[in-house]
Amino acid sequence: MPDQLQIWKEYPDDEIVVKANELVMSQGQWTTREYRVFVAHVSQLGRDCDSFEPVSVNVKELCDISGVETENMYGEVRDIADRLTDKKIRVERGPRGKEEGAFTNIYAKCGYDRKTGELVGRFTEEMRPYLLKLKEQFTMYYRRNALSMRSTYSMRFYEILKRYEYQGQFKLAVTELRKIFGLEDKYDRFRDLRRRVIDKAQEELAERSDVTFEYTVERQGQKPERIHFEIHSTEDKALLPSEETLNDRSAAAAQKSVKGSKSVTEKAFEELPENTRDDIRQEARKRAKKENPKMEGYSLEAQVWVHVNRIMKEDYL
Repeated sequence: MPDQLQIWKEYPDDEIVVKANELVMSQGQWTTREYRVFVAHVSQLGRDCDSFEPVSVNVKELCDISGVETENMYGEVRDIADRLTDKKIRVERGPRGKEEGAFTNIYAKCGYDRKTGELVGRFTEEMRPYLLKLKEQFTMYYRRNALSMRSTYSMRFYEILKRYEYQGQFKLAVTELRKIFGLEDKYDRFRDLRRRVIDKAQEELAERSDVTFEYTVERQGQKPERIHFEIHSTEDKALLPSEETLNDRSAAAAQKSVKGSKSVTEKAFEELPENTRDDIRQEARKRAKKENPKMEGYSLEAQVWVHVNRIMKEDYL
């Protein structure tokens, strides 16, 4: 709901992660530490960036956010940088639904600066459609909510849940889930995939995240074919920014945003059938574009939700 869209107002740019939905659903194999660095680097991209400049993350700060022993991270930091330099992902569908399928290098380079204690990287130009100047079809979240997760699976699940949070549910074919998580050759038996990946992520998200899920397995005969996920928001568990990270004013706004209860309008909207919610969003987008044809990106999405609230009050409350 609107809480996700307003975080870019509440938090500094470097506390927000914004990715194209296609990138959220991309296929690749990651270690937990690699993915933490990637998420932290993405958060360093300002919403108005036109090109990729070097991005950096302090190793000690990353460890503090993630709850990891600093010594363990320092012992692997150069290897992490080397692996990220060679890291590839596969995006099945690119911008505007274009068929992709090829592997893409994420980093042009990544290295460890011993003097500053920072991992410094720069993304390849091929990543531009997925990270820069995103106008629509993007996922946004507060980075600490992902970085606090203990496993890559939980971080990836968290992003996917945020991608579908407004819809409240989504389905994934078992084969697609395996591809996204890089598990084509691992956990051959579904019960192992369920126990070691899905259930563990569900447990951790329920413990540490602002969203969690329930799921049911759809079978063809005895064979698991698809998984139906239902998303539940748990706003009171959202992680708050530290005083060291945000100034007092921003922290106070974040505290109010995270702990505030949903409005009557938001609750009423969530109770509507999915097709009705889609119709309202479509009408709200038309009104927002008519009101300001030049508006785009995050600003447009914020205004869409302004009109959603107006439509709800006009026709449903």
